[in-house]
Amino acid sequence: MNQHYFKLGGRGILMLAVASAYPTAAHSAPAARVEFAAGNPTAQGPSGTVRALAKGAEIGSGDLVDTKDGRVQLRFVDGAYVSLQPQSQFRIDDFRFNGQQDGSERGFFSLLKGGLRTITGLVGRNNKNNYQVTTTVATIGIRGTEYTIQYGKSITGSVGGGEINVCNAGGCLNVVNGESYYVASPDVKPQLTDKKVDLPPQQPQTAPTNFTQGDTRTTLDPAGFILTGTQTVHLAYAAGSTPTFLASTTAVFDESGAMRQANFGSVKTWNGPVLEQGNDGIIAWGRWTGDYVRDASGNPIADLTATSLHYVAGLPTPSADLAAFSTAQLKGEYQLIGGTTPTWSSGGVAGTLTGASLVAEFGASRVTGSVSVNVGGVNYSGTNTGFMTTGGTFSTFGSSGGGGLMFSGFFAGANAIRAGMAYDLSIPGGQVQGAATFRQTGLTDASGAPVAQ
Repeated sequence: MNQHYFKLGGRGILMLAVASAYPTAAHSAPAARVEFAAGNPTAQGPSGTVRALAKGAEIGSGDLVDTKDGRVQLRFVDGAYVSLQPQSQFRIDDFRFNGQQDGSERGFFSLLKGGLRTITGLVGRNNKNNYQVTTTVATIGIRGTEYTIQYGKSITGSVGGGEINVCNAGGCLNVVNGESYYVASPDVKPQLTDKKVDLPPQQPQTAPTNFTQGDTRTTLDPAGFILTGTQTVHLAYAAGSTPTFLASTTAVFDESGAMRQANFGSVKTWNGPVLEQGNDGIIAWGRWTGDYVRDASGNPIADLTATSLHYVAGLPTPSADLAAFSTAQLKGEYQLIGGTTPTWSSGGVAGTLTGASLVAEFGASRVTGSVSVNVGGVNYSGTNTGFMTTGGTFSTFGSSGGGGLMFSGFFAGANAIRAGMAYDLSIPGGQVQGAATFRQTGLTDASGAPVAQ
């Protein structure tokens, strides 16, 4: 069971322990690379030399990243992401990772001003004291979670997954998934707040269509994390036939986070509009329609001028996390965060996506999925059971019943914090298709007891 701590020391130091699950590089490699850069960000090296930052630039120990009026998204070699907001300064004081969690790994940082969001990496996963971020207002210790910090004279933030403990001279406060916190000063006890931290994303090239479920509205990631460039992903899609998943394939995303190319067994490119687009740095979704799918040479090979291809793509959950969940017989619950507009498999918009959910029984390798749509003012829903396959993918292939619902999908991110699926729901009048994405909202063990992440 993971536990996370925010603690304020006598000098008012903020320490952030971040951890996740993508081992990659050795100690001799740079600490991080720039995944996204906007505006005029710079990095100042230990010698004082200042250089401009662009996508692909290397960041090492001793570098001070200054976003100025722009934004920077960093991916560390241990798999951690850090997204820096405008007017932020973030220094990598000491980062070491040789690809192993052998006790030599460490990541010590300073947030001098501004705001950030992080998704966890391997450094600090086994020993939270090996990963720290320092400010002058509060001490934050964390491991195996997802959260934001907005730092000025005070600190505010939100927890997107797991649990943290915020402490200072005034006392301590537990903050769990979905809650926000406020630290007024080093001597005032941290408190929960209803005000969510507003860390707006960079503007996409085309504005995404929001997904609405009741009073819940989801757009692009609120802290500026998006998948861009070439990524190895799991991919699920629906395009007129049974929903399909592809494990560990390659996809290319533009600077707005829209998927423009993917290897569906052969490379297919897309230059047309991407509707209902969403992307939070772990998982992305959208709908291709109104143009032709093209091959790697740009030749048209499929006509989507009247029909649609619904996709969801995400960073695969590490096999070690899936194995641990299976051994512990954990059960995960997932809530809908976004999706595409349902269309008829033969073409044309069918209605609206009104709800969807997933329950994953990792020990039994079983996934139960539900989808609800409104077509012509009538609500239709289906539920079915799918089975997990190698690498964190799942499918209803071979299942029956479920109100005519078939789906294929996958888990994404460290500790399966996200899930995505493409679906096909048979209703009177035809087959309705779409894509849906989910956030993990809870884990329980075999006895039903909650498991902290």
